[in-house]
Amino acid sequence: MGSRPSPFQPSPFAQPYRHDEMKMIEDYHRATAVRRTKVTKSVLILLNLLFWLVGAAMLGFGLYMRLEPHFTQVMHYIGVADVFLTENLVFIGAYMLIAAGGFIIIVGFFGCCGALRENVCLLKTYFSCLMIVFLSSGAVGILVLVQYDRLWRIVEDSLWTLFHRYNDPDAEAAFGFIQSVLHCCGVNGPNDWGGRPQKPSTCSDYQVGCLQALSDFIEEDYIAIAALGFSAVAVQVIGMVLSCVLVRFIRRGR
Repeated sequence: MGSRPSPFQPSPFAQPYRHDEMKMIEDYHRATAVRRTKVTKSVLILLNLLFWLVGAAMLGFGLYMRLEPHFTQVMHYIGVADVFLTENLVFIGAYMLIAAGGFIIIVGFFGCCGALRENVCLLKTYFSCLMIVFLSSGAVGILVLVQYDRLWRIVEDSLWTLFHRYNDPDAEAAFGFIQSVLHCCGVNGPNDWGGRPQKPSTCSDYQVGCLQALSDFIEEDYIAIAALGFSAVAVQVIGMVLSCVLVRFIRRGR
């Protein structure tokens, strides 16, 4: 009698079926990866459009600070000798906004191109850029918290410097600009002007000093400012996560 076939021995008739089944499973996973890639690409592209808008706004505001005559007058008088000796605080802020806005626009370009072309190298570059922005944002936030009192004293000293030079036409225009924006009068209040003939007409409408007005603005909008900062950090983290996920989906789909 011939030996009976083992029940564990695969039948030759089952081989094509198993091969087709494995192929179907592979095709299913590949199709799923492709669908997920498309969704992730769409979200990442929308996120980078937001980056472009934010970068363009920062770039535009930085250029406005640098080119607007009133800002030029303010930066000429605020903190030149007392703060950075040869550097100007407002000039530095304007240049930082211009540089940051341009950098964010470039980062958004890497993200969009990497997502559209499914280019792993561009997506890795995009991730690295976002990591730099994330770490820099954290460092600036910590620096502001640690040096807040010193920064506030710089602002106060700068306002007094500008106030005492009010006889100069440029200083008058600059301090008037600050008073009109913050709806304030003087540094500590209308009494700063005393009986000086240079007292601006706007002081009849505003009874709070510019230093207090600025403090009130920060305190009233503290939650909004903090929420804006946390939102910016969250967007950066989401961008990094999406870039990593997209790279993984792209590799699976290949």
